[in-house]
Amino acid sequence: MLTDDGKEFLLIIENNWNLEITILNKNVPHLRRKMMNDAEQLSEQLLHSIRSKMSYGHTLRLARKLAQMKYSQVIDQLLTEYQKSGEDASIKIGIINVLGLFPRSDVKLLLKEELLKAPNPSIRAAAAVSLGKTHDEENFHYLLEALSREDHSSVKRNIISALGNFSFPEVKEIMKQMLLDESDPGIRAITLQNIARRGWKEFLPLLKKLETTETHPNVKKYLQHAIKMLK
Repeated sequence: MLTDDGKEFLLIIENNWNLEITILNKNVPHLRRKMMNDAEQLSEQLLHSIRSKMSYGHTLRLARKLAQMKYSQVIDQLLTEYQKSGEDASIKIGIINVLGLFPRSDVKLLLKEELLKAPNPSIRAAAAVSLGKTHDEENFHYLLEALSREDHSSVKRNIISALGNFSFPEVKEIMKQMLLDESDPGIRAITLQNIARRGWKEFLPLLKKLETTETHPNVKKYLQHAIKMLK
């Protein structure tokens, strides 16, 4: 359990992204020790949450706090746990779900390998989402490579969702292509979610045109929502 002071400290961190940098850069031994002790406890809770297959939201909240605290030791712990997980796909997915919060080269390499080569589509799908959490160009190109070779619909949907987090010029062209050429209604729906979420008003003329031709009821619902959000 986190101490009361630790809980208060984490709350402060959540409301001030620069505080932990100040503490690490200045000689404040008491606060440094407290942060490290609470980070160690939080790391144990994270691993327990993954091993016990607790909810995605709970596990992600723990990981986000550790990422905010820049507790790098948790990365090694997660990678070790991943290697020990064997064929347990749910453990692997639980770890992959949070690894994207820790932008380190060996983490990105693992996520890339799983995205492109994992035989289990659920693992590939989780890797896609995780790569979309840190918006660097290397991750973007991993996702593009996966999109060009992926034929499983649920994985492709997660790739499109992840690509929607990036701001490179190619992203909008990809979204346009998905709207015009993609036969999977789930992918068209996710594309519309991306456009509405990012507020890309330049898509409004195309969406109004598609409103007259789209026949899938669920996609039409997302289309109308996107039009409303962009007006």
